[in-house]
Amino acid sequence: MTKNFRNRLDGALVSYIDSLRNGGNIIIAETTVYEQDIPWDTGFGVSVFVFGLVLSGLLFGMLSMTSEWENKTTKLLKLSPYPAGITATGKIIANIIKCFVSGLVFLIIFFLISKALPVHTLPFSLSLLLVYGIFVCVGMCIGIYIKSTLTAFLISIATALALWVGGGGFGPLSYFGDIANALGSINPATYAIEVVRWCYFNGNVNLAAGFTFLSLAFIAAFSLIIFIYTRWVRSEEVR
Repeated sequence: MTKNFRNRLDGALVSYIDSLRNGGNIIIAETTVYEQDIPWDTGFGVSVFVFGLVLSGLLFGMLSMTSEWENKTTKLLKLSPYPAGITATGKIIANIIKCFVSGLVFLIIFFLISKALPVHTLPFSLSLLLVYGIFVCVGMCIGIYIKSTLTAFLISIATALALWVGGGGFGPLSYFGDIANALGSINPATYAIEVVRWCYFNGNVNLAAGFTFLSLAFIAAFSLIIFIYTRWVRSEEVR
């Protein structure tokens, strides 16, 4: 807020001085990102919602596998007559449903506080499906190997927080340097934040790039979990 105030004050002063003379050496050009000023708490709440998407996807994905280890039911998975891909897909769908339930609870509370609703319902639902799918698949991949619920909980929180901050959860990545921007360009959370904010506030956002990246990331994550799960099921290790 302080930085924005300073920028606007400097810009107003330069514009005033420039208006008093025939020509100046500084030209102020403003590019509007959103159609209107967004209250800080509402904008940050939407950003936190994306953190919840990442966290719930990772957590439910990991727990769906660590629970198999702790309940000693991994042998049943390996002996299942169904193809491994069908079992893994069933787990993914179940986890995504749980993620949507948790997301709905957040949205209800967020609406009661801010009275804000997404103005683009279909793209909003599609973005949630893609983000949940990506991180559920990643969480399942991790859960196959860590085998501990407590470890899964800690890893999911740390990973979600790192991805959210690295994706611009606290503000545009342009403030953090070239390295942060390079890492943000391959971070699904970056595109998730941009798309979800657009679904709420409209704005000047490259939707094609956002949905394309999220779709490709989901395909890659889904292919990875099918490969890892199939290989794990066919292995001889049984607990």
